[in-house]
Order: sequence, then structure tokens, then C-alpha cells
Amino acid sequence: TDDYNMAKKDLKYAQELRQWIKKWDDYWRFNREQYYEFMDFVMGDMWKEDESKVFTRYDKIPLTANKLAPLAGWMVGEQQRNTPMLQVVPDENVSAETVEVREALVKDCVFNSSTELAYQTAFQSAIVGGFGAFGTTTEYDNERSFDLNIVTYEIRDPCKAYWDISAKRIDKTDSARSGIRTKMS
Repeated sequence: TDDYNMAKKDLKYAQELRQWIKKWDDYWRFNREQYYEFMDFVMGDMWKEDESKVFTRYDKIPLTANKLAPLAGWMVGEQQRNTPMLQVVPDENVSAETVEVREALVKDCVFNSSTELAYQTAFQSAIVGGFGAFGTTTEYDNERSFDLNIVTYEIRDPCKAYWDISAKRIDKTDSARSGIRTKMS
């Protein structure tokens, strides 16, 4: 309800966000269409509707031999088995104690089970559809705590994520704005 109230209170800002998201949608349209087409093809829907009608007209059964889905599964399995290790390399003027704390924090954020699932989902999307996405946020330890944890979460459909169209880096870390679409009741 906060977003709904925000949209009612600040119509100009909400309209600006909608226009910005529409720019991304227009900019990314071809990639989104290709992503869904690739996903359908690799996951088993290899013949488009008009192509399958040709087979029906000639009383033929369309031949499907899906060698891509097992290959994609194998590649995701290889990625799971070969999780990269991280190494914190400090500047010269940083104390060893600070390095240890930061290294522990980074490893705690990167190597928990939800993070591994987010990486695997993004990797599978990238293998099959050409690109993937995952998100990071903060969550409280519990409802009575003020301690925040950095949490990585999976985005099953990377087409619902959006960034600033002026971002030039492949990982979009130079984006001024980014977000993910969700449905709310």
C-alpha cells in the first residue's frame, strides 16, 4: 500500500517512473522477445503454431529431438560444482583487522544458500535465454532486531527486471535506476 499511496501523493514522480520503465521496455523489446522464444524452444516447444499447422495439413508428426535442454542442464550443473572463490585484496592503508571483517562479510553474503540459488537461476536464464538477473536487498534478522543482513534473491524471469537505458556496462552496475516488476493485490 505504500507504493500505491506514493503514487497518489506524488503523481509527477510516479508518472516519471512509468515513462522511464516504458523507455526500457521499448529499448529492450527485441531482447525480451528473443528470450521468451529461446526459452520456449529449449524447454520443448520447438515448433511455432504456423509451423505445426503445416505438419497437420500433410498428416505428418513433427520430429522433435531436444538436445539443448540436457546440455543446458549439464552446464548449470557444472556451474554449481565450480562455484568461484572470492578473495579480498585490500589497499595498502587498510588494517588487517578491517580486511578480515570485510572478507567475512562478503563471504557470508555470497556463499549462503539463497545466494547460490539466485546465481544458479540467473545462470540458467543466461544459458537458455541469453541473459539473467538476480537482486540484492536487506532484511532484518527478526521482527525485533535492528540488525540488517544483505540478501541476494533470485529473479525467475529476468525480463521483469529493468535498468537505466544509458547504462553501458554489461552488468548494468553503472545504471542510475533499476527495479523489478512484481504483482501486488
